Amino acid sequence: MEVIELAKPVQKNEEDIKNEITEEVNNEIIEEGNNEIKEEKKVEENLQKIYIGPTIAAFSLQENSIFVNEYPFNVQEAIKKYPLTEKLFINVEDLKSRNNEYYRTLYNTLNNELRGNINGI
Repeated sequence: MEVIELAKPVQKNEEDIKNEITEEVNNEIIEEGNNEIKEEKKVEENLQKIYIGPTIAAFSLQENSIFVNEYPFNVQEAIKKYPLTEKLFINVEDLKSRNNEYYRTLYNTLNNELRGNINGI
């Protein structure tokens, strides 16, 4: 008959346990701090927008205006009246893409709507 040895439990002293707990707590604090920094960066990046649509004089919204953190009341009202304007607010970093066909089409569509020329009439 063969004898099988069972694994012996690993015994740790109090100091080892305290060190492990302290290390885990420190790691959690560092991770939380890193997450907060990442969230702040995301907020800053997401809220720096430039308006690349046509000027809307009724709401004092000018082409190439830059907005940080939030849109003022007049811009919010312009977005309510002309929902297409919201698509013409882009991240400042994406400014080079403003000349692609998608944004040109949005620009022209909104410009025609502002002039009252719906469907090119």
